[in-house]
Parts: sequence; structure tokens; C-alpha cells
Amino acid sequence: MHMLFECPACCQECGPVPETWVPLYRLDDQCHFWLRGLVPSAWTCGPLVSDENIVRTGCFLNPEGCDFACYFYATDGSGGPFSSDPRLRKCAWAVVAVERIGEEYVLSGSISGYVCDDDNPNTVARAELRAFVELLLSVPDNCDLVVAVDASFVVNVFTQVRRCLKKIRNPHGDLKGQLATLLDKQVRLTKVKSHIPLDEHVAAGGEVWSWHANGFADALASLAAEAVAPHAVAEVNAWIFNRAKRLAAWIIPRIRYWLSVEAAEPKIVPDGPPRTKNELFHQAETKVLEVTFGNAVIMACVVPHASVFFKNTGLCLTWKSGLLDLALVRAKMLVVVILCCVKFILLIPCMVRTQPSPVPIVGGD
Repeated sequence: MHMLFECPACCQECGPVPETWVPLYRLDDQCHFWLRGLVPSAWTCGPLVSDENIVRTGCFLNPEGCDFACYFYATDGSGGPFSSDPRLRKCAWAVVAVERIGEEYVLSGSISGYVCDDDNPNTVARAELRAFVELLLSVPDNCDLVVAVDASFVVNVFTQVRRCLKKIRNPHGDLKGQLATLLDKQVRLTKVKSHIPLDEHVAAGGEVWSWHANGFADALASLAAEAVAPHAVAEVNAWIFNRAKRLAAWIIPRIRYWLSVEAAEPKIVPDGPPRTKNELFHQAETKVLEVTFGNAVIMACVVPHASVFFKNTGLCLTWKSGLLDLALVRAKMLVVVILCCVKFILLIPCMVRTQPSPVPIVGGD
């Protein structure tokens, strides 16, 4: 973190750090950042959403006297401006009821809310399913619903739950369980493709009402997700990314220069012809032992496919060895020494020079 806060050259090149970070400099509880460069998750992740903050309008706020069978419905979910970043993604959902008046489609009621940060993932798929479940909870039981959705996930989950209740499992098992209790309602789902012109939607076989209803739901969900989006944290993340990028662009040419200087320094080449790999291998494994017994000198050399020769004795032992560790070498040397001692003891009678017997003198004085 010297380069981040203290290095004058780096600060001159990349600019100063944010003023909000200065009081945090060298705090003991954040030593993992100052010593190891691990950015705390609290700096880069958005604040937790603990309340759905459900807002109802129109027919969903005052349902008395409303004929819910006359409306067209749509549900949608949005991840907001940071939908692709799981650290900043805060999703929201929306339900709309659209009524046709003349040749126009007008918004008659809506429900919107946030996806809470709990044990379940904060994803757009959960926002889509949450909106659909909220619609079924908010309408009476005695009306047929025509619902436009732009998420294949909702269509697949609804179909699976209707076919088999055993399909209720995580993720989103809580919402699937609520959906299983609402299967007695008559619902017709219409899949639409979002963010396309009306002409293209109609040409693909879509109905006009579904295009308008999906547009209302998409706009409301995006507005709710924008309200809960952590823009302040996004600015910090952008600063960290740009800072790291500029630091890398500033220091990489210097590292290359240091490496080129080290490569340019002459290396000391040993005298003599270059050794082969096998020669170096044999040299690394060679162990020599020398034992002296009087005038008998024992030379033991341990290498792969090596032999042990005993000078002045004529004894030769041979064995094959691979990569011998020190313990194995010592054990074999001990065997060699014992054999040498036995051989030396057996050769003692031969090595002793006896005095010659006196020759008898025949004759007189």
C-alpha cells in the first residue's frame, strides 16, 4: 500500500486517493488491506437491502369495486444499472394492471418492491418470480388472469410446479412453495420479447396489449432498481479499477527495464567443455568412502550401476542403484566396511611373513 498512499511518484502519476479513504489509512482492523492489498468487501459491495419497501397504487391499493377480470397484467424484474456486477446488483420487481380505454392502454394499478438480501440470491430471476407470486397473492380467486412475462424462467417454474410439486427445491424454494398454494387460480401466461418495437412484436405474433403491459412493468421495475442502486459504492469500485489499471501501466515498463538490465549482465561460465546432463547427474550422486587398514586402502564409489573395489585385496562387489538418498548410501557403506573387515581378517595369515627355518649344517667342525 506504499504505492497507493505514500509513493510520491505514484501519487503524482495516478493522482491522490479519495478523501474518504484517508481516515481509514493504517487502521488495525483493516490490516489485510494495508499489508496484503485485499480490498474489504464493505468498500466494494452495496449495502444490504433488508426491507422490500412494497408500494401499491390504483386498483391494488383500493381493490373495492374493481373488476380485476377486465385488466391485462404484466410482471417484470430488473437488476438496475449494475445488473452484471454481483457486488452492486440490487434487484427490484413490478406488477402492473393495464386497462384498455378506446385505442389506448392506460395503467390502472401497480405494485413494486425490492429483493431483500437474505439467504436467497439477489438475482433478476428471483425478482421476476417474486413479481409473479405477488400478482397471484393480490388478485381475487374468482377471476381469470392474462399475464404477460418476458422471462422464460417464470414460465418454466410455473409449468414445473403445476406438473409436479416435487419440483419445489432451491434456489427460490420459498417462492416456489408459495406458488404451489396458488395453483387453483386460472392463469394464462403470454411470453413476450422485451425491448423491441411494437411493429416487430406484432409481426412475431404478439398481442398489442402484452407489448404495452410489459413496457409499463419494465419501466416501473427499472425505476425501483435505480432507486436502490449503490451509486456511491460504484464510484469507489471504478476508482479502484482505474487506479490498478494506471498503476499497472506505470510500473510494467519499469519491471521490463529491470529484467532487461539483469539479462544484460555477463554470466560467469565455468572453464572446460560443457558438461552433459548425464555427467551432472552422476556427479550429484557420487559418494566416495575411503577406509585404510594398514597397507590396504579401500575405495568405495557409489553411482548408478557402480562397483566397490578394494585395493590390494582383489575383492570386488557390484550392485545397481538409482537415486540413492543419504541413508541408503550410509547403509551400503556400512555393509562394505563389514565385508572389508572380514576379508582383512581372512587375509592376515597370508600377510604375515614367517621367519625361514635354519638350514642344518652337515659335517664336522
